[in-house]
Amino acid sequence: MPVSVYIETSITSYLTSRPSRDVVIAARQAITSEWWHNQRPKYEAYISALVDEEISEGDATAAALRQQAVAGIPSVATTPAAIELAQRLLATKAVPANSVEDALHIAIAATQGAEFLLTWNFKHINNAETRAALPVLSRPLATFAPSCVLPKNLEVSPMMNDPIVEEVRRNRQAHAARYNNDLAAICKALKAREASSGRIVVNRPPRLLPHSGAHS
Repeated sequence: MPVSVYIETSITSYLTSRPSRDVVIAARQAITSEWWHNQRPKYEAYISALVDEEISEGDATAAALRQQAVAGIPSVATTPAAIELAQRLLATKAVPANSVEDALHIAIAATQGAEFLLTWNFKHINNAETRAALPVLSRPLATFAPSCVLPKNLEVSPMMNDPIVEEVRRNRQAHAARYNNDLAAICKALKAREASSGRIVVNRPPRLLPHSGAHS
């Protein structure tokens, strides 16, 4: 059975953005493109309504390229379990309170059984603190936490100023602000997006921890 991968918004932004003169960003773009075109078919790839919403933000031409890139990729559902896990991530400050949608990306991936969360977002997703907290916070839901990884597991310093991820973050914050950073309101809008998008929406079972019952 193929390994499941949740594709976070920064991946599509790296894939479709104009070639950068910055050598590190250019390397990330090349790595993302290589993974997308040569490695992605080996995986069971998913996005979410949240990714759909975020890639629609910002410059219209860039948004169209991002939307074209993910056309045909199934979307995993935004469930009550995802909302609960996102609330846990925010309440424990594993993800900052002003980064509601970062928490929701992680939570959707975890509660939809993704084995990997693919991202270039170091600040609030792919960092040591969040990776350490996620298994602990997922345990009450009896689910495994996804591994937050880079394409091909390239290790690049997270300290650089990354304009591509910053653009994703600006669009993400603008989208969250539209709903006053209210997790319930965001998720209600995402459910409406799931219903109207025309994209296949998959509600996958979480990967349950051994000897644990499903969360009631």
